[in-house]
Amino acid sequence: MTTGQDDSKEQRGNEIWESPLENYIRLASPYLDKRYLHHTPYGSKGPMLRNGHTNRILLYNGCFNPPHRGHLAHLMHAYRHCGIDMNIVGAVVLVASDAYLKMKLGNKDGVVKFSVEQRMDLWNGAVGDWCWVLPEYNWLAIVRELERLFERDGFDVEFVRLAGGDKVRTANVDHGEWGCKTTITTDISRPVDFRIEGTDSSPPRLKTINGHGPWRRIENKYFEKDIAAAAAEANAPTKPEVRYPLREEPRDVWVCKKGVFTLYFIASRPDERIDPDLSSTKVRKMLATNRLLDLALRPDLLVSMYYDMTEHERKAHRIASLSQN
Repeated sequence: MTTGQDDSKEQRGNEIWESPLENYIRLASPYLDKRYLHHTPYGSKGPMLRNGHTNRILLYNGCFNPPHRGHLAHLMHAYRHCGIDMNIVGAVVLVASDAYLKMKLGNKDGVVKFSVEQRMDLWNGAVGDWCWVLPEYNWLAIVRELERLFERDGFDVEFVRLAGGDKVRTANVDHGEWGCKTTITTDISRPVDFRIEGTDSSPPRLKTINGHGPWRRIENKYFEKDIAAAAAEANAPTKPEVRYPLREEPRDVWVCKKGVFTLYFIASRPDERIDPDLSSTKVRKMLATNRLLDLALRPDLLVSMYYDMTEHERKAHRIASLSQN
């Protein structure tokens, strides 16, 4: 497969060109199971790389055992409301390996461990053509090839880390993960300890992060072209289960710096926040019940995976869940 970018950069001069991001994902991961790659719906091009400015891609990694609606809300909130200057063109979800998950959870009886393929499948049914779900253990090789291809074809691309509130705290921020100099976080799925809620007479304010400069609020504009694209999609003969995220009603975006590292915080409204107690642990506990519809991604598939486990594994999980209540 070619990307359509065969001419050298020197020959192009000031020419403007673009190419689908999906082409590069496919070229850089030729051995990845094809069900984890996708074609864009309705003949659309999907996320496009364009020369002349920086194209940014969200990088969201974790165990996701299993992924839930809080994970999805966190990802979509960052993508929708990042601000026009950030130019986020797409996202990559990196799912941790089985070995890492086993190390993190230990050998406790009754702890359900979904395989990396199962966790990827649960993600894939919940995101649209703007996001790719890849195994974390292959990422270093994939990103090296992506960077080579981007450089060859004259695209400036930066990967931006999306981190949870537990990784961005007043005392410390885990900068530099996966080589990213920019980190984004939100408070839509869990509170952040540096935001102080406002009152009727005063707006919310942010505490200074240790070692960082002061927060600065930046203007967040509407994405008129994306609103038009979403309106056109709404008139399509068949609507997808997962809509392309509509970037509208911009939220407050704040930025601060620490040396070469930059931190963005995308605030949420109280009425759109997810239950702060929602976690993968909570979803695993509820697998023994039928109360998953409002919590899990693809609950029907999740339950099917659960019942594919052995009776011994399910019994150990039920006993462990009861002992923790």
